[in-house]
Amino acid sequence: MKPILFQWGPVTLYAYGLMMAVGFLLCLADVRRRGRTRGVDAEQLTNVAFAALLGGIAGARALYVALDWSYFVRHPLEMVLLNHGGLVWYGGFAGGVLAAFLYTRVRGLAVGLTFDIFMPGLALAQAAGRIGCFLNGCCYGFEAHPPLGICLPEGLGCRFPVQLLNTALLLLLFVALDQCFRRVKQTGNLIWFYGIGYGTIRFVTEYFRGDQTTAALGLSLPQLMSAILFLVSGFVLLCRAQIQAGLKEK
Repeated sequence: MKPILFQWGPVTLYAYGLMMAVGFLLCLADVRRRGRTRGVDAEQLTNVAFAALLGGIAGARALYVALDWSYFVRHPLEMVLLNHGGLVWYGGFAGGVLAAFLYTRVRGLAVGLTFDIFMPGLALAQAAGRIGCFLNGCCYGFEAHPPLGICLPEGLGCRFPVQLLNTALLLLLFVALDQCFRRVKQTGNLIWFYGIGYGTIRFVTEYFRGDQTTAALGLSLPQLMSAILFLVSGFVLLCRAQIQAGLKEK
């Protein structure tokens, strides 16, 4: 574990922040390349990416604050102090999707195609982000002795590196979404394919975590959110398939 990669006077380079930036740049590069294959302006896609980034940060922080509202209502100034940590992925996903959707509508871009272009890169960005979690020592797994486990700092003991398992699975999701992008003719499906893929990955890997508590039905809060994402995505895909079949019959 190496939470701090570099420190020189007041300048500190954190591993988590670096990998988040790397993930965003990887996603942006993939989006711009993918957009060119579909004739979509790269600069417009870059603007969508930054809108999604800002919306994602806002959404991730908003959900974190909402989940610990009793604390933040007593310390309101800390709601915006991102350097104190506290971002929830599903809040970031919702905020990023909303911001990207609003921007594409305002700019007159094709929403379905734009989201198709972004989904593989999103999985790639997450894969890099989970490496940041590993280096930071957060989102750790269950207790396990080497070689299965890796010893963490600050008295956390030896833990299964579930962050790296997430990275491997997200890279597989990236490959699967890339193939869908190349082969699926109907636009607007990839966000729902992503929902099924990521919902499954997150639901399963939560069982390997050592820092989560049960929320309801014997499941953690991320598992409940993952199940909802999976079910909603599957339902939408079924509806879209039926609509498409109906159009073909006509």
